[in-house]
Amino acid sequence: MDELEPSQNKAPSHCSLSQLAKALIDRLQQEYLDTNEISLDLLVSLYQCFGNTFERALKQADSKPLILFKSTSGQQLWKVQSSDDTSIYILPHVNFCKCEAFKYQVLKQNVALTCKHYLSAEINYARKMFKLNKSVTRQ
Repeated sequence: MDELEPSQNKAPSHCSLSQLAKALIDRLQQEYLDTNEISLDLLVSLYQCFGNTFERALKQADSKPLILFKSTSGQQLWKVQSSDDTSIYILPHVNFCKCEAFKYQVLKQNVALTCKHYLSAEINYARKMFKLNKSVTRQ
């Protein structure tokens, strides 16, 4: 058996994994839009990409509602509830969360691509499972 060159033996770069994650989330949204369901193939791919975070995000998505705030000017903000019912506000489609898991696993340890809050928000947004809260823009 031939040995791999050192460059071939490396894990994919974080950028490549982030691009894959984004592509899978985009596919989730399109697939749900087209068929109103999520295929087993896509569920497996999402789990392979996000690992246990995906499993926790699915549970979160099914048990905690997503609230979409939308201003009259079109600006949006997502609100998700943490497991202790703390409100977490997330900019739509911006992979960032103020939770401890994101802080440590994503930013400090670089062992996860995102947290369950962000991923559950993306899942519920893709499935159109959110409460819309239209708000008036202050002048």
